[in-house]
Amino acid sequence: MKKLHTTAALGGALGITLASIALGGGSAAAATGSSTTVPTAPVISTAEGNQEAAVVAAEDRRLIELRAVTSTSQAKASSGQSPYRVETGSTYTLVLTPQTAPYTLDDLLELEPETLVLQPDGSYLLSEDIYVERGATLDLATTTGLTLKMQSDAEGFASIVSYGGDIIVTGTAAKPVNIESWNPQVQAPQTDLTNGRSYIREVGGQLRLSYVDASNLGFWSGDTGGIAMTGTNRPSAGSTTYSGTVSNSTTLNSNQVTTSPVGSTSGSSSEFYVPGMSYVSAKIDHTNISDDAFGLYFSTAQGVAISDSAVTGSLVEGIDLHRLTTEVEIQDVSSNQNDGPGFDISRAAQQVQILDCTADYNLGNGYTVNGQPISQGASASGESLGSYGNNSIGSSTAQGNSHYGIEVQGGLNITLEKNTIIGNQMGIVVTKATDTVTIFENDLEKQDREGISLIDGVTKAAVTDNWIQGAATGIYVRDSVVELERNTVSGASLHAITLLGSDTGSVIGHNTLGGAGVSPLETDRVTGKITLGTEDTAGWDDTVPLLRRLEAVIRPLTLIWLGIFTVLIVAAYRNWRTRNGKGKRHLRRRAELAPGRHPYTNQFMMAIAPPMTLDEVLAESARKMDAARAVTAERLARRAKPAAEPAVKPAPAVAVTPAPVVPAQQTRDKQRAAFESAKPVTTAEPVKTPTPVKTPAPEPMRAQGPVWTPPTRSPEPTAAATTSTASAPAPESAMLETTVLPVVLDKEPAHEAPETLVLAGGLGELREESEDSLDFPTFGEISGGTGRRRARPSLPDSAEAEERQW
Repeated sequence: MKKLHTTAALGGALGITLASIALGGGSAAAATGSSTTVPTAPVISTAEGNQEAAVVAAEDRRLIELRAVTSTSQAKASSGQSPYRVETGSTYTLVLTPQTAPYTLDDLLELEPETLVLQPDGSYLLSEDIYVERGATLDLATTTGLTLKMQSDAEGFASIVSYGGDIIVTGTAAKPVNIESWNPQVQAPQTDLTNGRSYIREVGGQLRLSYVDASNLGFWSGDTGGIAMTGTNRPSAGSTTYSGTVSNSTTLNSNQVTTSPVGSTSGSSSEFYVPGMSYVSAKIDHTNISDDAFGLYFSTAQGVAISDSAVTGSLVEGIDLHRLTTEVEIQDVSSNQNDGPGFDISRAAQQVQILDCTADYNLGNGYTVNGQPISQGASASGESLGSYGNNSIGSSTAQGNSHYGIEVQGGLNITLEKNTIIGNQMGIVVTKATDTVTIFENDLEKQDREGISLIDGVTKAAVTDNWIQGAATGIYVRDSVVELERNTVSGASLHAITLLGSDTGSVIGHNTLGGAGVSPLETDRVTGKITLGTEDTAGWDDTVPLLRRLEAVIRPLTLIWLGIFTVLIVAAYRNWRTRNGKGKRHLRRRAELAPGRHPYTNQFMMAIAPPMTLDEVLAESARKMDAARAVTAERLARRAKPAAEPAVKPAPAVAVTPAPVVPAQQTRDKQRAAFESAKPVTTAEPVKTPTPVKTPAPEPMRAQGPVWTPPTRSPEPTAAATTSTASAPAPESAMLETTVLPVVLDKEPAHEAPETLVLAGGLGELREESEDSLDFPTFGEISGGTGRRRARPSLPDSAEAEERQW
C-alpha cells in the first residue's frame, strides 16, 4: 500500500466514518437479496482497461521482489526471524515470518500501529500490504465480530497475500467477519477500479473462511480478482528439506535428491526432499461474497471444499475454477446475478462435483463445463492433447440466465442429473465433441429454444428419463450419437425431438411426446443409420396448415413429372373417347382415322387468286385515280369555305367537280397532257369491273408495304363517264378480291417532276404526293371498305412479258 500512515492515523483520530455501520454486519447477505433481474455488463474503455492491466503488472512485480528478498539468508539473518517491513518503491509491505504461533489481530495492532487503526465505529482501517511467508499463519478468528476495511483510493490499495503460508478468517453466525475495500475520502466502499482495488490472495498455501462477509474486492485479473487461491507448478522457495546421509545405492523416490562429492560414486550422499507442485487448498463455508471482480477464483488448486455460501454481483464471474484445479466439491452454494457465468469449470479443471447449488439470473450461463484440451498440437508450453473431465452437476438449479442453463464444451465423463433448469435461452447444451455424457432425470421448463441440445460431434451420450416442458423443440440432436429413451416432452411448439446431420447409431424409443407443432419426431434430415422405437404421440396436436403441407410436397421436379403424367392421362382419355364416343365429333374423327385413309387427306395447297389482265389492271387504276381526284376536289372545296360553316358530309357517290385553277393544278394538267400525247387516242368506255372469283382459300396474304403506280394511259374520261363511275362504284367484294399491280414506265418525262401515286394494296391506303403536299384520303374512305391489304398475285409469263413490252 502507498505511504498512508498519517492519513490512517488521522482518520482514526477524527473518526471520519459512518457510525451507522455496525459490527457483525451481514451486509453482504442482505445485498444478495432475491432480485430476478439480469445485471448489465459494465462498460470499460480501452484506456481504463490498459490502466488496470498496468496495475496488475505492477502487483506481479512487487510480489516477485518480495519473494526474492524473503528467500535470502541475509534478510532472514537481519530480521532475526521476526516480522519486518519491506519498502518497494513507494509501497510498504509487512512481512510475517514463520513462527509456531499464528499472527492474530492483536499482533497486527502491535506490529503496525500506524497502518491498522481502530475507527470510531469499531472497525479497523488497514492501509498497508501484508505478506505471509511459508510457515507463517495469519489468524483473524473472532467470536465478537470484526470489520476490516482495506483502504483503496487514487493513491493505492492494501492487500493481503500469503505465499506458502496460511490465512484463517472465521467468525460466528451471529458475529461474522466483514471485509471490504474502503475509500476514506468518500467514506464508502471503493467502486472505481481504475487504480486497482484491495484483494486477498492465497498462493500455494491454505485458506480457511467461515462466516465471512466480503464485498467490493478485486479488479481486472483472476489473481487480483477479490478472493483468489492460486498455486504454482514449481516447488515453493525454501520448501526443500534436508533428510540426512544415505548410501549411494539407496533407491530414491520421485521427490528425493542426493548430493555427493566428486570422485568415486561409492560411499554416502546427502539427501534432500524437494516437493512437487505447490498446490493451494481451501475450505470455505457460510461466506457471502458480493460485488467483487471475481467472486472466488481458483487456479492450480487441489482439495477445495465450498459449502453454504453465496456469491452475488461479480463483475466478471461468480466462481471460477481455472486450470489444473482438481478434487473440488461445491455444495449448497448460490452464484447469482453475476456479469458472467455463475459457475465456470475451465479447461484442465477436473474431478469437480457440484451439488445442490443455484445459478440464477446471470449474464452468461448458469454453469459452464469446459473439458477441451489446452492445446490442439505442439505448443510453446508443451501441453497435453488430452481432454479433461470427470465433472458432475447434480440436484442444482439454473433459472433466468441470459444464455444457457448448463453448457458442456468438450471433455469426457460428464454427468448432469436431477437438475432443475427454468427459463433460460436453452436448458442443457452439450457440444464440441464431448465424449460420454449422461443427462438423467433433469427437469427443464420454459426454455426459449431447445430444452436439451447435443451438437457438433457428441458421442456416447445418454439422455434418459428427463422431463421437458414448454420449449420450442424438446430435444435437438445434430451430428451426434445419442441414446434417447424414456424422456417426456410436453408443450413443444415445433418438434418434440429433432435429429439431423450425420448420425452413426443413435437410438430413439419409448419417449412420450406432447405438444402442438409440425411433427413430434423429425428425422427426415438425418444421414446415417438410426434406430427408431415406439413413441407415445397421443398428446401431440399436428397444427401444420394445408399450405405448409403442399409446400413440403410440391417441388419443381414434382411439378414437371406431374405435368408429364397429366399430358399422358389426357391424351389417353381423348384417344379412348375418340374410339368409344357416340357424338358426331367422335364419329367424324373415327372416320378420319379409319384404316386405309390417307393421313393428309385434309391437307391442301393454298389457293392463289386468278391473275388479272393488263387491261383490267389499267381500268382498276383509272377508277381509283378518278375517285381520289373527286375526294381531293371535295377537300379543297371544304378548305375554301369559312370556318364557321359546318363541314359537308361525304356522300357515297361524289361527282367530280373541277378544282380551282392554281399553279399546282396547271402543272399537273401539263404533265398529264404531255403524258397522254405519248399514247394512241382511244374512245372512252365505261370501266368494267372484273367479277371476283370466290375460292375457299384462306385469307390472302397482306401486302408488305406501299407500291408506286403511275397514272393510267387511257384518255381522260368525260364528265358523264366520271359521274357514272363515281356514282356507281365497284362492289366492295370486287375490291376485296382485286389487287392493283404496279405499272412501270420505260421512261419518265424530262420536264417538271411528275405526280406520284402510292397505292398500298388492294384496299390499302391511296395517297397522292406532290410538291403542294395535299392530303389524300385512304381508299377505304372512298369506297367504304375495310382497308385490308391483299398480296400481290403472280402473273402468268405471258402477262409479265406483255407488261414489260408495253
